[in-house]
Parts: sequence; structure tokens; C-alpha cells
Amino acid sequence: SSLSEIVRGYIEKRYQVQALEQTSDEVLLGLRSFPIAEELKEKLEQLLKLGDLVKFAKETPIAQENEMCFAHAKLFIEQTSIKNTQTTDA
Repeated sequence: SSLSEIVRGYIEKRYQVQALEQTSDEVLLGLRSFPIAEELKEKLEQLLKLGDLVKFAKETPIAQENEMCFAHAKLFIEQTSIKNTQTTDA
């Protein structure tokens, strides 16, 4: 759930979507108007939904799920960072 919170903070700063106060579905809905690859949105959804399960349903993710979420978070941030989007737009 900490990883989910970090990514939500990034989304707030990068996209001005109130990700820390919204549900995962609302966050994803708020991002739909931005040019983010569908595959990245799907990975973000997996990360946010697992974070919800950990936080609200007290689920305990297995090591593979933790590693997957970390990889998804890293990829999402790398692919959507302003530095990266400026490079690909040029």
C-alpha cells in the first residue's frame, strides 16, 4: 500500500489528478484524457487494486505480487515522466 501511495503522489504532481483523495477507479478515470499507453494504464490499475486490497481488506501480497507492483510502478513513472515525454515528443 505504500507503493500505491507513492504512485498516487506522483500522479497528483504530474497530472494534477487528486489521486490521494480518490478511489482507484476515480484515479483511472481522471487519467483517461491523458496520452498514456493502454498497457501502462492496465499495469497501473493492477498496482492500485492490489494496494486497495492490502490497505482495506488487509490482504498480504506474495513476494511475486510485490515485485510485479514495484516493476509496474517504476515503468509507469519512467514512461510518463516529463523528461521522457519531452524526449519522445521531439
